[in-house]
Amino acid sequence: HFLYDVLKSKLIVWKQQRQRQQRGRGSMSSSGGGKGMALMRPLEAFIIGAIAKAIATIVTYPMQLAQVLLRLQEKKPSSNDDKKEPGNSSNIKDRENDKNDDENQPYKGTVDCILRLYQRNGISAMYKGMNAKLLQTVLTAAFT
Repeated sequence: HFLYDVLKSKLIVWKQQRQRQQRGRGSMSSSGGGKGMALMRPLEAFIIGAIAKAIATIVTYPMQLAQVLLRLQEKKPSSNDDKKEPGNSSNIKDRENDKNDDENQPYKGTVDCILRLYQRNGISAMYKGMNAKLLQTVLTAAFT
């Protein structure tokens, strides 16, 4: 709600300044220039709510994506390393390949997940799939 309140106050201040400028030019508004003129209209509240939620979603989406990936990682079955014999030389090669292959290593946490997403595919990887989330959150925020 913080961003919404900031945008709302900026809009109200802008409308009040505009009213003062119009009064200074001698223009009279049709509503008599009363106090309620600087209030937000429903469409303005809808737009400000949508903008605020869109910004919040864009900022927090990489963290939400990381949380989902960490949860999915927890649900994956454990690797086959537990089933192999410890003295087998192919196990050593497999482990070396696993160390080189970053994708097979489990994420250590949210920051590690975000950094590895960025290192693999750049900034676009951190926002993959955001369109649906953005549409859902913007519409939900705008209508409530």
